[in-house]
Amino acid sequence: MATLIKLDSNENPFGPSPLAVAAMRAALAGCSSYPDDDASALRRKLAELHRVNTEQILVTGGLTEFLGMLARTFLGNGLNAVTSELSFIVYRIATQAANAQLIEAPMRQDRFDLDAIAAAVNENTRIIFLANPNNPTGTLVTADEVGHLLSHVPEHVVVVVDEAYHEFATHFATRRGVKYSRSLDYVREERNVVVLRTFSKVHGLAGLRAGYGIAPAQLMARISRQRASNSSQFAASSFALFFLRSNCFQGGLEIYHPLTIARGEKTTVCKRRSRSSSLFASRTSGHHRSPLKLELTSAQTNCR
Repeated sequence: MATLIKLDSNENPFGPSPLAVAAMRAALAGCSSYPDDDASALRRKLAELHRVNTEQILVTGGLTEFLGMLARTFLGNGLNAVTSELSFIVYRIATQAANAQLIEAPMRQDRFDLDAIAAAVNENTRIIFLANPNNPTGTLVTADEVGHLLSHVPEHVVVVVDEAYHEFATHFATRRGVKYSRSLDYVREERNVVVLRTFSKVHGLAGLRAGYGIAPAQLMARISRQRASNSSQFAASSFALFFLRSNCFQGGLEIYHPLTIARGEKTTVCKRRSRSSSLFASRTSGHHRSPLKLELTSAQTNCR
């Protein structure tokens, strides 16, 4: 049977570094013990990396688990969350599981309409889900645009900035001369902001499930109450910790540097798409396989 390529999952086809795999094998010697529920060593290293306090970080088995915890913490009957149409499907799943409503604001020119998202907020809104870059379209909103949104969000709303593709977005934004994110500044200012990051994408750890959130300590204390006992995964935490302690995390091992490869593949795909007069490709800021839309003229082809 031919290998199945799942375009919707945005998996890293190159996998992790062999050095990281060796570190995980070594860590398995201790797998007879239950994991550290607090993922203490990993949280300390993440706190050092992001210049926040340890209590502002929560490690989970991937961001899907974290999104479910957010929904259970802040949502319920009669409440709602707001996001954009054509965004990450788990926002709907998590919201509905909490017996709440998901309001989807319309997009504008294939990008998030942040004014429409702000306008959709009402007295029953408790969460705004903002995937940046968006999954699945790969489009990005800049740091200034997010700051403008936050200035129009009432105090009773928590803004969840989902930066699963942070490394890719930073890379492409720098090349385009724009500022991608100030999300951690908002956390340090103790705004109602939760930032989500993952080891699944650029680090090739999707199968082991390791994600984390960063938030003001008061918010994180509420979210942490939803965590199940022994939910931290021993191998995933050990593997993630290896990345943080080595130059793998910063892309130092060039042959395992998906950012460089993604840029080259992006150029190749865009050149091929531009030969067709009936295809439109969104300008992406991740390693997303951008969805194609049928259009009438080649003048609308946008693949930069």
